[in-house]
Amino acid sequence: MSPRATVGLLMLALALGARATQAADDGGTRSVFDVGAGNRALALGGAFAAIADDASGSLWNPAGLAWVERGETQLAQSEFQSDFHETFAGVVFPTGAGARQRSRSGSSAPPGIEQRDARNTLISSDLSNGESEIGLAYARAIGAWGLGARSSCAARMSPGGRATVWARTWACT
Repeated sequence: MSPRATVGLLMLALALGARATQAADDGGTRSVFDVGAGNRALALGGAFAAIADDASGSLWNPAGLAWVERGETQLAQSEFQSDFHETFAGVVFPTGAGARQRSRSGSSAPPGIEQRDARNTLISSDLSNGESEIGLAYARAIGAWGLGARSSCAARMSPGGRATVWARTWACT
């Protein structure tokens, strides 16, 4: 059998044996306000996680900040359907030892949503939610690899009360 036929049969076997990919279900653990930030990042969708080299990069992949070549400031205000707002401000600057990034984001849902109990009894006519987050990130290039970390504090306001969440993210690309 020729090498070309062997390669063709191998590729056919791999294609037939491949499984379909599926999106991971978060089981309700992801915040409804967690839509991401940054105009370029949102335009690229999930593909931005592979590069993440601008002021919104730490939200997608902190290690991508290792490849930032110059300082950048990014301000964004988005308004989605039903008066859902998201605001993002971030600044990133490279240093001799890596790149540092600071960000602040906030989001809010529209007021006037009804809150009801299990029996569908109206409890409140002004159910609104919001989230505010402050984050710090650092990344460094080591050879062809980028190593990055992000620490953030998020305050989530909901009708049931207020929660403060600390999060740390480590990444390597």
